[in-house]
Amino acid sequence: MLPEIGQYLLVLALLLATALTVLPMIGYATNNQTLMQTARPLSHVLFVTVMASFVILVMLFVQQDFSVKYVAQNSSLELPLRYRITAAWGAHEGSILMWVTVQALWISAVAKFSQSLSLNQIARVLSVLGFIALGFVAFVLFASNPFETIFPVPLDGHDLNPLLPAFGMIIHAPLLYFGYVGLSVALALSVAALIRGAINEQWIRWSRRWNYI
Repeated sequence: MLPEIGQYLLVLALLLATALTVLPMIGYATNNQTLMQTARPLSHVLFVTVMASFVILVMLFVQQDFSVKYVAQNSSLELPLRYRITAAWGAHEGSILMWVTVQALWISAVAKFSQSLSLNQIARVLSVLGFIALGFVAFVLFASNPFETIFPVPLDGHDLNPLLPAFGMIIHAPLLYFGYVGLSVALALSVAALIRGAINEQWIRWSRRWNYI
């Protein structure tokens, strides 16, 4: 049941990312306040949805659900709990889902801490970020799905890559992704400014703050 829920949440995330990409930008193009106002709530709901999907993946590892192909390939009955948790991002499918989760967190953070920006400004920024998230969510769903199931269910998994059970693995990927994915905010700010074709002093100050982060 959990793999199916995780899959459905990813489908919902794809729809939310599509809406975040399209609706605020249409609102900006047509000066429709209602459509532009959808940007912030869509950003927060997208984060909750993707985060829930990632938590489910971690739960599948904790429960050692070997009916999930990704779990069976990267865990085993003898793997300690701490490494079962971190094994969720120990290979390609899970690490990409973590990337999307961090991306959604950054989007939600921008939506939360952007009160000084005008509605049409934040609508453009969040729309660009939604487009980036859309690409990654689509990639997870159609090319790197961590919730794919297998049958018959193996009695034990293949175990985690022997190079990965180390403390550094627990913190390395999350810290690395927070930095890499955070650069998408700088990209979105630049693209949003190019769409408008105008950059003022307030925009520069606000952009500098996020670039420092």
